[in-house]
Amino acid sequence: MLKKSNRMTTREFEMVWRSGRTVYRGRAVEARRVGERLARPKLAMVVGKKTARKAVDRNRLRRVGYARLEEMLLKQKDSYVVIIRATDEIGRRRVGKECRSRSSPYH
Repeated sequence: MLKKSNRMTTREFEMVWRSGRTVYRGRAVEARRVGERLARPKLAMVVGKKTARKAVDRNRLRRVGYARLEEMLLKQKDSYVVIIRATDEIGRRRVGKECRSRSSPYH
């Protein structure tokens, strides 16, 4: 789980969702950000119902996503306000494999 200081507030989230621009669009995720740099990064992970129908699966994808983002934070030098949105593709790939495997720490 991300530290509270690295998570977005509701107000920040709404601002980025409305006025942020898409900086990356892949098959599995999309990233939006606002152009201003900050002292420390602020992140949010969004997983919609189209991506995973069950709340359990959405929460699991969110936890896996936050774990990966946390690893990336340690390597990153620039700090921005970023929203990562999981697409349908990640739902089809992850829910069936990594998220439901017994060896996953999120099972």
